[in-house]
Amino acid sequence: MEMALRALGGRPRGNKAEKVEALLAVLADPDRVRALVRLAPPSVAEGLRTMACTGTDEDDRYYFGEFRRHREAEQWAVAHGLLAGSTWGYTAPMPAEVALALRGGDYRAPFSPRPPVIRTHPVAPEAVESASAAAIGAFLSHALALLDRLTRVPVPLLAGGGVGVRELGRLAKALGVEDTEIRLLLALSAACRLLMPGTEGLGVGDRFDEWRREEPAAQAAQLITSWWAFPSAPTRSRDADGRTLPALRGQDPCAGCHAARVVLLHSASGLPAGQAADLADLAASARWHRPLIHVLTQDADAPLTTTWREAELLGVAAAGALSPLGAALLTDDENALVEHLTRLLPATSDTARFGSDLTALVSGTPSVRASTLLDSCADRESSGGAVIWRFSPTSIRRAMDEGTTADRLLHELADLAERELPQALTYLVHDVARRHGRLRLHAATSLIQSDDEALLAEVAVDKRLAKLGLTLLAPTVLACTVPLDVALARLREVGYFPVAEGVPAPPSPRGTAAARGQRTPAPRTVRPSPERADEGVLASRLLATPSIAVPEPTTWPLRELRALAPDLPLGQLALLSTALEVGGRVAITYRAASGAVTHRVISDPELIGAVVEAWCELRQDERVFSVSGMLSIAPAP
Repeated sequence: MEMALRALGGRPRGNKAEKVEALLAVLADPDRVRALVRLAPPSVAEGLRTMACTGTDEDDRYYFGEFRRHREAEQWAVAHGLLAGSTWGYTAPMPAEVALALRGGDYRAPFSPRPPVIRTHPVAPEAVESASAAAIGAFLSHALALLDRLTRVPVPLLAGGGVGVRELGRLAKALGVEDTEIRLLLALSAACRLLMPGTEGLGVGDRFDEWRREEPAAQAAQLITSWWAFPSAPTRSRDADGRTLPALRGQDPCAGCHAARVVLLHSASGLPAGQAADLADLAASARWHRPLIHVLTQDADAPLTTTWREAELLGVAAAGALSPLGAALLTDDENALVEHLTRLLPATSDTARFGSDLTALVSGTPSVRASTLLDSCADRESSGGAVIWRFSPTSIRRAMDEGTTADRLLHELADLAERELPQALTYLVHDVARRHGRLRLHAATSLIQSDDEALLAEVAVDKRLAKLGLTLLAPTVLACTVPLDVALARLREVGYFPVAEGVPAPPSPRGTAAARGQRTPAPRTVRPSPERADEGVLASRLLATPSIAVPEPTTWPLRELRALAPDLPLGQLALLSTALEVGGRVAITYRAASGAVTHRVISDPELIGAVVEAWCELRQDERVFSVSGMLSIAPAP
């Protein structure tokens, strides 16, 4: 109060009541208030006038992306006595005298008794339906491509959860989609329980195989209904400060974001038949009917743009009008939604056209068998109404790394082909098969072996492989100074076709072929069982072998700790035991993720059990351990 009086040119004298009366007297002079505001920076003066006319509702600042400008005007006005500083929340209230002075004598509160007029233009219902079918068909194709990709290569997750911006860019580039669509694909796939985080990152969940076998109409219906029921904004990409957010980071349920979808589609449903409208008019009508719906920060210049774009990607809205899919959502008629999707989406295609340019084209939605086979031996180049794959030496090598052979691969591809396979593709498969496995890497000795002495001599002098530390031990054996996986990756990178021996092959996404309705590979030849040994001889050998028992911990602390935490590694048990043996007390330091450090000294043996339980919980879940903080235990001084 005293600061406000001084800022306004008054003198703070007397008790509190007298100071309040003096402040009100100064603020009651509108000319003095307006003169002070004229001295403010232009953006601050405009912000104060907006506050005086529209109020200081906190949500308005988020709606129009004016948080920073509003905050700047608020801080200036508090420093100059025009706003009352508040220690609670973020809003500094404006005195009524200041608001009246800034509004002027001819001010009238805005009031619109009638909804805004929606300007319309004609559109053919067939055009709306065609655009809707194309949109949902492309979205479903992109969803299948994304999930099939995550089956082979999981996406790394951030330490704090979610998919980072860099990984989102890589996925969008690989699928040929925009940022909004890749965020929507991830959000709706997770809502349908098709995604599951694992040790290697974000991959597909157990429900994916079941969903993959369903008809396209049923798959698309689940994606659309999950969007309709999504509790927040699925493609929200920026926070209130304009910073980019990761995808799939948990958001609190927001009724205002969910209501924005509902009221926007209701506004579109009120258009006459055969008429469409611009988004600006539809958004204005939606906000007139529901003033408290949330407008995302990223839509500051064009409210509800993101929500409408989501509807267009799913075919719920098309060509500026509501599609039959959107009408089915508004009536909560899931059967009608599936019927419309069955009519709009083509049946899955189980045939492909193979070109002499080493491409394969599948019209419509590829079947499970077609997409799984082609994804294993070719790279997707496009998706949508027709999906194109391209074969290359690297993609064929990838299929052979998974255990297939040239004859089997060509036989499976021929089953998909409408006509005979091109000669170029046949030559490519046989050429890669001829070169595949000529280099063999051994994990135990880090050796590179080949029966082709000329090839091995070429590898030994290849300057691109200088970092591998190659040494020719014999005409058919090279020694390598780097780990097997590093050597394998580098040899493949420069154009060779090696295979690793002595290590298990990586799991193949085609391993679940039978579960996904595919043809299972030909059975392998069963080797004869070795001759059974005599049981009496084996029993005699076992009785003659001295028993080897695992020694139990001898010291008291180690025995007690082993009983408290049987699953804790022995090295960590030894750390706790040493701390107890040295001084009988334990100093515990816990560093939380926020940076706060907690120290505690415990000497009561009964409390050690609680410490061990906390230690075990953190060590068992590495993700929680890395997020929650760090726990260290040492002898107390």
